[in-house]
Amino acid sequence: MSATSPALPVHHKAKTNTGLSNGLIGVMCFLVNEMALFGSLIFMYLYVRRAAPIWPPVGYKSFDWHLPTVNTVILLSSGVTMHFAFQALRRGNMRSVYNLLILTIVLGVIFLGGQVYEYNNLINNEHLTMAVGIYGATFFMLTGLHGIHVTGGVIFLLILLFGILRGKYTKDNLMIPHAATLYWHFVDAVWVVLFALFYLTVP
Repeated sequence: MSATSPALPVHHKAKTNTGLSNGLIGVMCFLVNEMALFGSLIFMYLYVRRAAPIWPPVGYKSFDWHLPTVNTVILLSSGVTMHFAFQALRRGNMRSVYNLLILTIVLGVIFLGGQVYEYNNLINNEHLTMAVGIYGATFFMLTGLHGIHVTGGVIFLLILLFGILRGKYTKDNLMIPHAATLYWHFVDAVWVVLFALFYLTVP
């Protein structure tokens, strides 16, 4: 009697009580941690600002809002293009995915360029740096940390684009594209808060 080979295990997608994949839940947990990080730093900024007798400190003026407003429109527009890129991927419309994802990446790079331009202006013309006091330290720390996250997001989107071009991510494999979309919306939301704190609030 010939021995029969054991049946190979059948691999299924991991199921959870939420109906979401474990990978997507992991991304959400990561974003919650990032929210806690930015939340604690924003609370610190608000505490310092509230405790200061004069804000901005003597010798400094409020941040100009014109360029940051344009930058905000650019970043929020990239959030819109990212949303529709993901929706196009879900429908299998690959041409729209390519165009919208590339546009999202370009808008993200433009936003970073605008932030670098603002930094150069503040350092060279306003003589404001991270080392001169709490006013510069809080501004450069929070906006710089956000800029690092946007840079990481752009790299993430480039990796996603190359994966889509290779056929790795399709409408049947959406976890990574969904994670990239959530992350990009996160950096959008954080910037809206920072924009309101540094550029719109009355001293």
